[in-house]
Amino acid sequence: MIKFYCQYSYGGFKTFRINGEAHESLNQEVTTANTYEFPKLADLYFNQGGAKILYRYIDRDTLIFVVREIPSLGLDTDNRKISCAVQFIGNASDRVLMDKLVIRVLNNLNKFESEFAEMFDLRGGLHFEGDKLAAIVNDCQSEYEGESKLLQIPNRRGTVILFVPFSDNFGANPTITNKLLSELHLPEETIEPGRSMSYSELKRMQCLLEIHSEEANQNIDKKDTDNSMSDIEQLKLALVEKEKEIKDKQQECAQLRKALSESIKEQERLKKEHEEWEEKGKKLFFIGCGILGASILINIIQLFK
Repeated sequence: MIKFYCQYSYGGFKTFRINGEAHESLNQEVTTANTYEFPKLADLYFNQGGAKILYRYIDRDTLIFVVREIPSLGLDTDNRKISCAVQFIGNASDRVLMDKLVIRVLNNLNKFESEFAEMFDLRGGLHFEGDKLAAIVNDCQSEYEGESKLLQIPNRRGTVILFVPFSDNFGANPTITNKLLSELHLPEETIEPGRSMSYSELKRMQCLLEIHSEEANQNIDKKDTDNSMSDIEQLKLALVEKEKEIKDKQQECAQLRKALSESIKEQERLKKEHEEWEEKGKKLFFIGCGILGASILINIIQLFK
């Protein structure tokens, strides 16, 4: 069973156990006196900088998936968004589900971070929509298709499955590389090809994958034939989400059409301006030729006087 933990600034940065319940009170704070089954090494990855994403075994039977520096809804004294973090911890038997979770989250990281930040509620104390986070994990049953290095995750063996540092110099600069390996207690295998990628590279890989088309159609058919109220509600939510995606795409297309229209207008303006200058150039050329011809003629007449 996959367990959830978060780090949030609430009277200082604290780590809380998330039980996966609707509007649950985050009162299970991880401390040295009560860890709520939060591994010590997992705690390191909440409190030590340098990593944006880490997916690894911390022992033979424990997998962790960490996403750090998530912009929360809260602001600091300089009106900057305070960062929070989430960590999923599973057993070795959860590997398949954890792989799919990592692929889903990292394929559209901005969407996940936005959804996660909105799950916090500070009205009347610190609360969290744990059922929504649990639903994200439970819905990770789909297979993805497309061209992305993320699809290599299920086939990767070893301790570190994926590491995304903030520094683009990891693996290239020995000083930075050794520093991060030491501070984050990462094995040397981390620098092997495929086990790590820069944060900037991950951002370039966003939304390259889609749910397998046949599977997506089967899921729609299944929802259409199931008349239970919960599935109907889920379908409504899915439709709302799809409408939002379509609206976003329409806005993007409108912006592209506007940019294209402006580009065409600018090209037409430059073409017209070029034609005007070309016409002026012709006139100046003929005027120059006329002046030159007249000057030559005057000189010839003067010679014969």
